[in-house]
Amino acid sequence: MNEELANKIIAVAYGDAPVKDKIRIYFLSLKDSEVKKMLNDYKATAAEVHSLGLDECPPEIIERVKSKTKLPQHEEKSFFYDIYFLVFKRPALSVGVMSLIVLMIISSLFIERPEIREAYTKRELAVADKQAREALMFVSNIFSKTETTVKEDVLRDKVSEPINKSFKIVNSLLNVGGQNEKSN
Repeated sequence: MNEELANKIIAVAYGDAPVKDKIRIYFLSLKDSEVKKMLNDYKATAAEVHSLGLDECPPEIIERVKSKTKLPQHEEKSFFYDIYFLVFKRPALSVGVMSLIVLMIISSLFIERPEIREAYTKRELAVADKQAREALMFVSNIFSKTETTVKEDVLRDKVSEPINKSFKIVNSLLNVGGQNEKSN
């Protein structure tokens, strides 16, 4: 029997194997007596192991171990502690970071970059102004056409005609109702 099969049998016995392996091992145990014997032995061992209870370690033993090993007490570190540690415990690092930040600020203020200083020519501004006016005229024309369509087509045909029909129907019903009351 190879080691991989033995590991799978142990995993099945302890209940840690995937379903696919469980099915495979159970079918194999029906055919092979050695696999069945090993599976039953490990199942019995697993049952005994699972039945064992956990015992707690006495506190005096833990205290003696702590005193002999002298473990540092775990303290919750805060953000301000981290800053203090960075500035005062590692001054070279903090000086380096601060000097880098100061150099970046100075370089951005005093170094002239041509891409920022370039201005548009008067011709480019005139072309942009003309294009903006044309775009606004185009949008204005579209709004005018839309206003005409809404007023003439939609409101007149789609809205006012059904409302007028509804008023006529209601009016005729009310007139008929008034005549019936007079006759009674």
